[in-house]
Amino acid sequence: MSEPPDSDTETFERIPWSHLMDVHREGRNRSLLTIGGVVAAVAAAFVVAGMVGSGGSAPTVATLAQPATSVTGAVATTAAPPVTAATIPLLSEADLMAAVTPDTNMIAGTAEWFVTDYFTVDAGGSSASFIQWARAFEVTPVDDRYDVTVLFGALGAGADGRYSRLPVRAVVVTMELRDGVWVPGHVPHAVAIPASFTTPQMPAPAVEILPETVRRRALEHAADWPVATVRGGTQTDQGWSILVDVADEQGTTWALRVTVDG
Repeated sequence: MSEPPDSDTETFERIPWSHLMDVHREGRNRSLLTIGGVVAAVAAAFVVAGMVGSGGSAPTVATLAQPATSVTGAVATTAAPPVTAATIPLLSEADLMAAVTPDTNMIAGTAEWFVTDYFTVDAGGSSASFIQWARAFEVTPVDDRYDVTVLFGALGAGADGRYSRLPVRAVVVTMELRDGVWVPGHVPHAVAIPASFTTPQMPAPAVEILPETVRRRALEHAADWPVATVRGGTQTDQGWSILVDVADEQGTTWALRVTVDG
């Protein structure tokens, strides 16, 4: 005979674990669906508000241009745009130098130095030559070179060793570009003195009698010379133009002009 169940005995009901997991998943899915619905409603509200605020027109979506596509049989091919590589020409040294404006002052100075050195002959032989001065008178571009006309004055000495002044002469020096430097290309070319280069003529002595004050002021202008003698002068709108003979310490004389107000 079985014993009656004890009232104090605790009884447990067994629930399968898989059943609990199904209930948990079902509750979570309901929560996610609820949250998703709320988010979609809010987003729709923003879109409608934007359309109303902009006058009810729908936003325009930019359409991107697609490359041309050709279909042959079952294979689709896309024609890529042609790529052209830029070709940079190689420039020679002459082309690079031609793009830069040459310094004509430098070219003229080089020609002057060349003339000074070329026509200087040191004493020791039967003759000697000393260049007093050399000046570039004209610089002329000719094709890829420059022709520089140079005037120069010299002192020459003979066998006796005594120097005397020689006439002013002119030559043309051809300047060429070599290794990036302008240099003389040939020996100087002999040319006549340019017609525009003329020696000033000595003015005729003025015979007009000068006031004593004007004479004294003229001599003051020539006070640096040991000897000064007033020849005469002419009165102009700007004052007096006076011719004065001056002499250096060796007794060599020159005629100079001075201007005196009055």
